[in-house]
Amino acid sequence: MSVPSQDLIFFKNHTLIPDSILSSKNSYLSTITHTQGTNPSWLINSIVENAIFGTASLVNQELKKRTKSGKVVLFSFLHTERYYVKTIRKQGVTLDDTNFKFVDCFSALFTEKIKDPNDALKDVHELFNVEIDAGSVVIVEAPEVLLFSTGVASNDLLFTLLKLNKKASQLFVVVSKDQQLVDYSNHLQQEGQKTSQGAS
Repeated sequence: MSVPSQDLIFFKNHTLIPDSILSSKNSYLSTITHTQGTNPSWLINSIVENAIFGTASLVNQELKKRTKSGKVVLFSFLHTERYYVKTIRKQGVTLDDTNFKFVDCFSALFTEKIKDPNDALKDVHELFNVEIDAGSVVIVEAPEVLLFSTGVASNDLLFTLLKLNKKASQLFVVVSKDQQLVDYSNHLQQEGQKTSQGAS
């Protein structure tokens, strides 16, 4: 017995990213979460294809090609541009530089892009300070790397992502929702006690 295939859709009109979002003056924000052992790159590839061409050959055969191509900016803290170009090509899609911009946040992150992880806020702002055309779809893969490896606070990162969101029609933030591997709560409590004792 075979299982019928089911197309991936996000919206009621059976699309991943409707034209109404791409042409809207509003900015939309969506999160894609995954757990350890899963890899959402197939979904990122499909979103890139859908945002540029209107199709999503891997997950929805019913989608038709757009008459006007869209634009995508992809920031990745996990993969290189070569990885995405290669995996998207396997879907039969060739990425053109006029419609696809890749920002490599993986290579040389802590040797060139972020000079001092303890004081990284200015470098992080610079990392996301990229020219983005109106109507673009922006994808940020694994920004949580900055929270775990720098002194950047979560509020600062959220503020930076919201500024980025205002430049785009649609922002997808792809994050791991795994539980923290190291429990810092006891350490933080001890540090807090030391600080309060030192102040008295």
